[in-house]
Amino acid sequence: MMMLRAAALALLAEAKVVRETLYRITPRNYTGVTDLDTGDAAGDAHFGLYEKSAPVVCDAKLNPRHAENILCENDALLQIPGFNVYIAVEVEMDDRYGDYAECNPAKSLPHAFNCTHWHHDGPEGCWNKNDKHPEWASEFQGLCDEQECRCDAVETLSVGREFPKFGKPLPPAGYPEICYADFYPIEGYRNNKTAFKTLDNVSLADCCAACAAAEHGWERCGSYSFTAADAGDGYGGSGTCAIHGHTDSRDLVPDRASASGWFSGDGLANFVESASMTLSDMMNGTWFSTQKAGECAPGETVGEGCFWRVVNQTAQVNATCVNDRMISKIVAQRGGACFDGCDDPKDQSAPCWIQCFFETIVGNATAQPPLPPTDRALILDAFEGAFAPGTGCPPVPDCPDPCLPPCWAVPEGDPCTEEEDA
Repeated sequence: MMMLRAAALALLAEAKVVRETLYRITPRNYTGVTDLDTGDAAGDAHFGLYEKSAPVVCDAKLNPRHAENILCENDALLQIPGFNVYIAVEVEMDDRYGDYAECNPAKSLPHAFNCTHWHHDGPEGCWNKNDKHPEWASEFQGLCDEQECRCDAVETLSVGREFPKFGKPLPPAGYPEICYADFYPIEGYRNNKTAFKTLDNVSLADCCAACAAAEHGWERCGSYSFTAADAGDGYGGSGTCAIHGHTDSRDLVPDRASASGWFSGDGLANFVESASMTLSDMMNGTWFSTQKAGECAPGETVGEGCFWRVVNQTAQVNATCVNDRMISKIVAQRGGACFDGCDDPKDQSAPCWIQCFFETIVGNATAQPPLPPTDRALILDAFEGAFAPGTGCPPVPDCPDPCLPPCWAVPEGDPCTEEEDA
């Protein structure tokens, strides 16, 4: 056993208890927040807007990396128009946040949510040797076994926390322009597969150019891995360039001496993915995972035997209404410009509309007149205002049993209802 639960609970009295209003966009047949993921206002507003990129980033013709995108993987079960709601929930929690758990539905019936963790193998994955979370070593001392890498208090008992970054990572300082134009930069990793071409004594920029120019585009060049001859040269020195074919995440392994990049190509998908990362940084939201193992039983108090509890669910409103409030505020900033040039200015699934929308969010300094980025406060005000009693979106009642999604939205054979208004 990774740790003794009794030892962890005995030290909970040291915790500071905080209260947060958390939000979740969810189909009506998945209720509560137990073994599910939530976000603060900025975190869930960010996800609601990020979902608008799905028709572009999930199109295999437009995006060579569509299979890696979380939206494309979740679309069938978690994005059902007319059946989704946002809930707002007050949660008390121990302020020692652990590892965020990705709680997603299984592909097979009954599509129960399973919470998993994406650890790296080796010491960097250990609770007390984690480079991304050095605070764990002190905050969970006494709750975890120092001889074990995995710890229940970090992984299943405490509330998991993450600051989500979706889209194309912003380039590091000094990163060659051609590399960011055509690739997702991935520092500290290399492709572990055999390269189909190796170049010696070249610069990182030359490496990217050679990969981008490979015959048949991304089908031939899936990624590059560059290892500088002298680590002190940064991105300006020479080194070895390995060019690889089709690449997925399992091919990349940690290597501090290397810099790699996934070929993204140019065009709309590349722009939208870059804008999505800018949106992540702009909103600066937070996501949380609340697993059953750490939930307070009735009558228990946070810090005295458990890590979190629901105080009250304050709202349940139509998800389309919430998202439309944010979208209309963003679109209104351009007074129809750009959107009116689309074949259908109201078709939110059309590439033209999506390009105008994300350009409006992140701004366009080359436009005439220059277009500033959307103010974060405008988006947050629209999102939070949607939950205000009386002036916000209309409340949605609990779904009567059996609460089933519409048949058109689920795989054949899944329980569903033929009624138009589910």
